[in-house]
Amino acid sequence: MIEFLQSLLDQGFAVVKLGPADPATPEEMAELLAEFDQRQRDNLAHDAPVLDLPAASWAAGLLYQAIHLLAARDVDAVGMEVALSEPCPVPRSASVDYSVDLLFQHLPEVAKFAARMAPDDPLVARIKKLGAAWPLSSVGMMLESWNGVKPIVNHPCLLALYTDRILRTADLARLEESAVRQAAEDTVGAYSDLSPKVAQHLRLPLMDVPL
Repeated sequence: MIEFLQSLLDQGFAVVKLGPADPATPEEMAELLAEFDQRQRDNLAHDAPVLDLPAASWAAGLLYQAIHLLAARDVDAVGMEVALSEPCPVPRSASVDYSVDLLFQHLPEVAKFAARMAPDDPLVARIKKLGAAWPLSSVGMMLESWNGVKPIVNHPCLLALYTDRILRTADLARLEESAVRQAAEDTVGAYSDLSPKVAQHLRLPLMDVPL
């Protein structure tokens, strides 16, 4: 698990083994997850929620399982469901959504990779199910539905992060939520040319930018 997390931090991609993840001590996990937190926190516009270590550790384990299943193709649909069905150990809150996102923000890329390999693979559906449960992390996955965004829209930092991802990916269905739509309108504002698809969806005027 330490090698897996360190590779995400240092290279931006994951290293997994065909066997189970090497165990990590609570102290090792806490140290690495705190580094994930600090790197994310340093790039946010507002104060982020506090790190919830149990939530982040749980997300790290499930992300490892999801990526491991991409390589271990001998696991059937039932095995995939079992491997990826462990519930989060703490109830949702701003801190939990933020902490899970430190790892689950990689879900869209994992989903794309899985779909390229085999679009009808049950793993694709299972990853989308995870994304639907954690909307902050699944922007860009173009899901049909997702769980409530209350912990996100009620926290300025998470709302800003969520809105930024929507603008970057043009995940227009996310704008149905009134608070998110308003945040998108406020963010795009006079700079609608930077996100023309969202501006058009919101019916904001596009500006002519001199060359």
